[in-house]
Amino acid sequence: MNEIRTIAEKHNLPVIEDSCCAIRAKIDEKHAGTFGSGGAFSVHPLKNLNVWGDGGFIVTDSEEIYQKILLLRNHGLKNRDEVEIFGYNGRLDTIQAIVGNYLYPEIDEITDKRIANAEKYDRPSPLRSYPDR
Repeated sequence: MNEIRTIAEKHNLPVIEDSCCAIRAKIDEKHAGTFGSGGAFSVHPLKNLNVWGDGGFIVTDSEEIYQKILLLRNHGLKNRDEVEIFGYNGRLDTIQAIVGNYLYPEIDEITDKRIANAEKYDRPSPLRSYPDR
């Protein structure tokens, strides 16, 4: 990320992170999604923080991006009678938000279990021989 940020700064480019698989990930104690202007996270059922359907969220420290996201997620409506930009209804439904909020306090435990399970799959099976190993 430091190299990407250096290149982006040199060319005056924004950095928006695809952090979809990186909930809880850090580099030098800095969380994924916070290296640039924003980051997008997924809470798809296959992710470590998951809901029962598709979903996600965006983080940003940019007021400009925040205001644009608010417009985009509500059909581009500035108010009830004015459309500022083309948008869509991109809000996480209430049930999915409840599930995500319920699971969030357990994210460290869930992630640790998933890492432990992945490590088991990475180990060679004692039932097979691997000539390359």
